[in-house]
Amino acid sequence: MYFSYNSCFSFFLICHILILPYILKNVVYAWSFFFALVLSVQAPAQMIILESPDFRLHYHAKDSQAVYAVDSLLSATLFQLQENLNYYTNRSVDVFFLEDTEYSSFDYSPYPKKYIEGQALITPRVIRVQLSSDLQSLKYSFRNQLAAFLVEDMLYGTSLNDKIKTANLVNLPNWVLPGLYHYLGSNWSIFDDNEWRFVYENYSFQNLNAIPENYHITKGASFWNYISHTYGKTAVSSLLYTLRLTRKINTAMLYAFQKDASKIYVGWEKYYTAMYGQDQNRLSPLQGITLNPSRVKAIAVVKDSLFYTFQENIFGYQICKHFGGGFTKQKIYSSVNDKNEHLVSKSFSANTSQVVWLTNNDDFYQYYSLSLASGHVSKQKLNLPFAISQAKMTSQKNYLLSASWDSSFIYSYTFHTRKIAAIDGFITSFDLRDNSLIFTVQRNNRFEIWHQSVNMPPKQIFFSDFILTDVIFANDTLILLNAGLDGILNGKVLNINTGKLRSVTNYRYNISAHQYDKNIFAEYIQKGEIGEVFITASLPVHKFYVYDSIYPTARQLVVSHVSYLENKQERGDTNIASLANYTFQSPVRPQQNYTTLRADSFYVNNSDSKKPRSWINNQQLFFAEAYLRLINSGNLRDESKFEESIELQTPNRVNIDIGLAFADKQNKRRLSLGSSGLIQRSALDVYATFTNQNRWFYQVNFLHRRRISVMLDENNRYSLSRVNFSYAKPILTKGLTFTHSYDFRHYQNTSLVTAIESFENMDSKQQDLLFSQASILRFNHETVKKKLNGSLSFGPSYNLADKGYNFTTDFSVYYLTKLSSQFSFKSRGRLLNSFGTSPHFFMLGGFESDLQTSYYSRQYSDYKPVMLYRSLFGVRGFALNYRNGNTAMLGNLQLDWNFLKSIIRKPIGVEFLNNLALRSFVDIGTSFYGRNIFDQANVLNQNTIITETGSMVIQVNAFKNPFIGSAGFGLGSKIYGYMVSLDFAVGYESQDILQPMLHLNFGHSF
Repeated sequence: MYFSYNSCFSFFLICHILILPYILKNVVYAWSFFFALVLSVQAPAQMIILESPDFRLHYHAKDSQAVYAVDSLLSATLFQLQENLNYYTNRSVDVFFLEDTEYSSFDYSPYPKKYIEGQALITPRVIRVQLSSDLQSLKYSFRNQLAAFLVEDMLYGTSLNDKIKTANLVNLPNWVLPGLYHYLGSNWSIFDDNEWRFVYENYSFQNLNAIPENYHITKGASFWNYISHTYGKTAVSSLLYTLRLTRKINTAMLYAFQKDASKIYVGWEKYYTAMYGQDQNRLSPLQGITLNPSRVKAIAVVKDSLFYTFQENIFGYQICKHFGGGFTKQKIYSSVNDKNEHLVSKSFSANTSQVVWLTNNDDFYQYYSLSLASGHVSKQKLNLPFAISQAKMTSQKNYLLSASWDSSFIYSYTFHTRKIAAIDGFITSFDLRDNSLIFTVQRNNRFEIWHQSVNMPPKQIFFSDFILTDVIFANDTLILLNAGLDGILNGKVLNINTGKLRSVTNYRYNISAHQYDKNIFAEYIQKGEIGEVFITASLPVHKFYVYDSIYPTARQLVVSHVSYLENKQERGDTNIASLANYTFQSPVRPQQNYTTLRADSFYVNNSDSKKPRSWINNQQLFFAEAYLRLINSGNLRDESKFEESIELQTPNRVNIDIGLAFADKQNKRRLSLGSSGLIQRSALDVYATFTNQNRWFYQVNFLHRRRISVMLDENNRYSLSRVNFSYAKPILTKGLTFTHSYDFRHYQNTSLVTAIESFENMDSKQQDLLFSQASILRFNHETVKKKLNGSLSFGPSYNLADKGYNFTTDFSVYYLTKLSSQFSFKSRGRLLNSFGTSPHFFMLGGFESDLQTSYYSRQYSDYKPVMLYRSLFGVRGFALNYRNGNTAMLGNLQLDWNFLKSIIRKPIGVEFLNNLALRSFVDIGTSFYGRNIFDQANVLNQNTIITETGSMVIQVNAFKNPFIGSAGFGLGSKIYGYMVSLDFAVGYESQDILQPMLHLNFGHSF
């Protein structure tokens, strides 16, 4: 391995030349940010607050009518959830109505919630919903977030004291609470059933622990659906009450249902196995053409041997042609860009001569037309005063749909827009034929089909309480659509004149889209992680095979439940102490029946005015969260200016971290304040962070650190004051981000008085002011089973005190693959180099979370003054600083095995056992000075011999292999929310096996 100054400097120069356009552009954005930051404090935007005892609604004045229409829905949802959970709360909820151009019809994915191990988190009741979404998505989002507030109040209490005491005591498997929030939000929708059915077919339910981690939310929702169905509508609340008391899910089920948890898990498995197994025995179409829904965003079928797909990748998107009997794939167009460009729903279409599509580029819409004969792509920019949720593109005209949950509009577009339809409600799909228009509408809990002829007002021709979507014309009087019957979406045909609905196609999964014309009849089936396309030659409508009825799924046949309250005698008596009289909640007085309350309960909470309160500053920050936790990995823990302060920041220094955060209504501007200390003697960190995230991401960090070393003859105080400013933006559509970071650090070493004779030294100080700039290229790509991320950081650092400088490059990569639900393979690598008049020194060895971290007093080279000492943890068979130098390399391989989940097939309710895992690992690394490992600067290769009389000093230069390695195994799990593990590692150096080392880890395991 050879690293010369010239080669490293050339590499640095080439990298900066390659990204020079981005650097020049980013400098302008950086100054723009500072001006925008000042102006944003005075940003005028009228906001309204509408208040009731239950809610405070925050919205823009222009959305007043929409908010007035939705208020009764929010109120009814609150009381329905309180009834389901048997829990009444008198705490009000803030609801922020956001503006967003993203449309998500029937998007049932739950809002992500960040859980940090061991953290006691206090958050206000803030719900964020989008008025631009359809009603189903709006209802789900609201119910999901509201359910989380109510359930966490039940489990953890409402006061700060209760939350701190119980946050780490009620520890449940990771599928229990997220699954409950999802179940309460969606009420086990047909989309949940579709995904759980896919899990059954691919993984079965014989071992519930073998189901991949990415299905844990659906898994949890299926459990709560089974509990509610089997034990009655009060079963959910009963189990939550006993969970608060017992803090263990298995024990809680025993008290709540007087039935052993293992029997409940068996019933859970058999319930769905019998249901889906029965469906599996029925006739089903052969397997279609398999596609990956995570990449394929749209499909356009031209004939039974030709179709086109719109596919996304990490660099942008591409158009692919699939042709021939085996459907050979050929890329015919690709787009690499630095904008967030997304395909507008339903806009991708193709015929024998061209492919057309429409994209949303945040600021405008772009219309594309690809000529299949010449390969030429024409573009047209559309600047529209409204957002587009769907589009239908034809060779003659383009039709655009702008829909929100309470109103929708359809436009005809050539060179200007012309409104051709308007209706109250969310239009989920539409189609046109000879100036005749058909569309499906979602309104409250009802779905409708409307028809509009030329110069005639629209007319409702069908309605139902099940989902109706993806409507297309078959001929002048018949339309094809999908309907959510029998637990899945089936293909239907509807007669416009008679209103008669009949079944055409039937699958065991949801039909998400179809095409029909004179050439083909194609349907796209959504099957969990995969999609399938079925294509047949077109048939005349009168030759369709039409079912008189489709046999219902097993789910629809199960219509009754067994109440555990009504059948106690069937299970016999137990010796368990009764909890019938126990409650941790004050009874509601007067008793609520949840039916006599006013639906429109909002009023203005201001006696001086009959209008809602308003203010001008939309950038106002509100309390967002507060937290308390134990940490041993603080910010910049691996950097030290003074050699004597290195040991004061190692992982065996545990502290209490406490902080709070404020954010605006859309959570795009955020201010965090925090402090850590109290446990480690004379240690204190105070930090603050301000972030602003729109199309760019800006961040300002402040850190003040103090550490005091207490020795017999001398005490020293080491302090650091650091200000960092960084800004970033994705430079490609998927996963690649470019960041600029600027750091100012002030280090100080002050001698403290320990005795009277030391007063003369009380003013002695050593100070350094460092400035550094880094350009960081980050890559992140994550799929269901794999995760790959990496970063390349390079930039200069300057010591303004002694005029020293260096250029530092840091390249790291991390890869994770889940071999199965029990096995996962992890690997990572890192390469660092620092050169200049005052480089960084990298100390190799130890483990990043070891409470027994030891510091090896390896000599540092004096060939150049050091700017910073940087700890590089990872070779577990050695102490920290076992190797050091201005160049370092590190590689790790690790295999994790959750062995109990392989042995025990039923869910494990005990936190420690549920997370118990074995791991084996191999580590290798090196760190050296100078140009290469043979450089004279490497003190590792030097040995000094002094004669007995001291008259002669001999320096012996003998090459020593700088590489060190270790191997071992470990055992780890969670205790009260914290990762705790033991690692046994054996080091290998210069063909010698060293004494084993034992690491007691607190926090991260890799």
